[in-house]
Amino acid sequence: MHAQAISLYSQVLEVDPNERLYYKRYRAYLAERKYASALADLTSAVKFKPTYTQATGNFENAVQSLTHAIDNYAVSSPSLLLQRAELKYDWRVLVTLFHSIYLVSSGFLGKTFDLIADTGSILRIEPGSLSALNLRGEAYYSLGDIQSLEAAVTHFRQGLQFDPEHKAMKALYKRTKKLLKLIEHARVAAESHQYAEAADDLEVAVGLDPSHSALNKDLNFKLCDAYAHLQNHVQAKAACAASLHVHEESADVHAKLGDVLINLEEYDEAVRHHRRAVELDENDRSVRHVHAQACAHGGVQFHEGLRRAEAALKQSKTKNYYKILGEDAASEEATKKFQEAAEAYEILSNEARYDRGEDVTGNPQNQQQNPFHQGGNFHFHWG
Repeated sequence: MHAQAISLYSQVLEVDPNERLYYKRYRAYLAERKYASALADLTSAVKFKPTYTQATGNFENAVQSLTHAIDNYAVSSPSLLLQRAELKYDWRVLVTLFHSIYLVSSGFLGKTFDLIADTGSILRIEPGSLSALNLRGEAYYSLGDIQSLEAAVTHFRQGLQFDPEHKAMKALYKRTKKLLKLIEHARVAAESHQYAEAADDLEVAVGLDPSHSALNKDLNFKLCDAYAHLQNHVQAKAACAASLHVHEESADVHAKLGDVLINLEEYDEAVRHHRRAVELDENDRSVRHVHAQACAHGGVQFHEGLRRAEAALKQSKTKNYYKILGEDAASEEATKKFQEAAEAYEILSNEARYDRGEDVTGNPQNQQQNPFHQGGNFHFHWG
């Protein structure tokens, strides 16, 4: 019967939407225990006509419906399940909270700012609402940036003043405070060039909430940078890859990973990531309509990175004689070895004279001396 009524109400609402029909369909949805739809219809009824007394006056029934919703919802994140709210009978609080529950129950990814706004409205009317404080704190926490984490701590702290043993808020309050402390320690360590210490702090921070994508994309990028400074390019590659797994469209991470791959001699991949960084940067600046001169300046670093990667790739396809000798290209030892190699080449190019013990160095005064004695000017032809 209720299903048939819902169908009829829906047909009429498509033609003539009004508060009475929204309220009637709300009651039908309640009877069917379709709480998400019920909450949406009650919200629509009140928003359609705020003075509609039938929807705003029956508070006890509405609060009972809220309790059913809290008890029966299977939400995407169990930690976001609302506690029973001790509401004053104010329809503005009720409808706003209904809307918040609807956002949570439908998976509030992408609706976080709506959730923050709604719970903010509740807290202006009911500052001691544990449900609103907890939900708003979790919404801020989900954003993952430093400012939002600090806002989350503030909301959890306020909630714990009302209920010091609130398990959900207490646990997340401790975790968020620890995260902020680790991130700050890592920042100070990195600025002091203590990259090993920074990497240790960041590893712990990532491990506190491995599933927190918004948070860890930034932490892994910082971790990649710390490992790169430590010349630990394998770990740096893994950290940058983890950051890109969450947010592929980050020009900075692609550029950083490109530099790491150059050091790992993975030149083709290095070029690919640097080229992607240039593309993303150009797209981003194009969308933002930045002044042409500012655009050109802003993309310089990414273009320079691409040039470095392309040069490294090109060089990798030619012989690196310093590398063959196993020496630093700038070292005196490398220069000496080149000279010795050139001398040996000149000497052994006339094998018969060398075997007879003749001076093949071009120095007639040293006929009887060691044929490997250095002397004269040798011109090595790279062939």
